[in-house]
Amino acid sequence: MASPVFQRVIVLGAGGSLGPAILKALARHFEVSILTRKCSTSSFAPTFKVVTIADDYPTAELLEAFKNQDVVVCLMSPWACESQKQIIDAAVKAGVKRFIPAEFAANIVTHLQAQESKGLTWTAFITGPFLDWCLLNGRMGFDVVNREAMIFDQGDQPFSTSTLALIGGE
Repeated sequence: MASPVFQRVIVLGAGGSLGPAILKALARHFEVSILTRKCSTSSFAPTFKVVTIADDYPTAELLEAFKNQDVVVCLMSPWACESQKQIIDAAVKAGVKRFIPAEFAANIVTHLQAQESKGLTWTAFITGPFLDWCLLNGRMGFDVVNREAMIFDQGDQPFSTSTLALIGGE
């Protein structure tokens, strides 16, 4: 069986921390649209088609936004991911071929697996923490301003991270 050809990608959550890196990478290879909610204050380059829907992700509006899209890339905050099942279901109904979830908890993966019989494929990218974002925002125990860091365990255990640019393909 030949692999599907993907041309049109729509991105949810593009106004977040990871959005600019992902948009830059996708725009090199695909026709990219952005799905935003009415409450969003984000702005994007005029090269992107922006589709705005109601804040509660109404199914009818999702179906219209996903029509003729090959891929949905979901960059929603983990705290907003309860809506992701509804978004996945709308993607399936609209005939989207591939879904890239924002969050990979067991309930989302199980839901994605259940949609495979309906023709949806999906890919999960496990990036680890965003190192540059964490350093700038005082996460992971780093306080760059005060030049302090919290040592976890004995401080001798390796861990992996990614930068925003690396996740975007740079």
